[in-house]
Amino acid sequence: MSNRKWMIVSALSIGLVAVIAIPVYAATKCTMCRDEAKAMTEKLKSTNMTLAKAIEAAEKRSRGSALTAFTEKDGDKIVFAVYCLTGERVVVVDVDDAGNAVGIEDAENLPGVHDEVAHKPKPKPGA
Repeated sequence: MSNRKWMIVSALSIGLVAVIAIPVYAATKCTMCRDEAKAMTEKLKSTNMTLAKAIEAAEKRSRGSALTAFTEKDGDKIVFAVYCLTGERVVVVDVDDAGNAVGIEDAENLPGVHDEVAHKPKPKPGA
């Protein structure tokens, strides 16, 4: 087979695999996560609370700047975990679904940054 025919057959094969694989991948996405997200969104609509308001409350309480935030369930309530940099510390501020900062503590790590690769000691030169 000539190089040109080989390239065409290869490209068509890759395209066929993609056409089959993408719908299979899409069908395996977590429906539980999607359904939970929908339920949390509905709960937030009923409380008139937003992630932006939670960040604002956390920044006020910590006197710092928000770095990242998450929406979590605590029983039947929604709680926001907002990570803020305040001075030389990273803290996590818990904000309830009424917009009250109900807790603050030093964060053990910063989600999305703390992983095994980021915190491995750097090798010494010449080692």
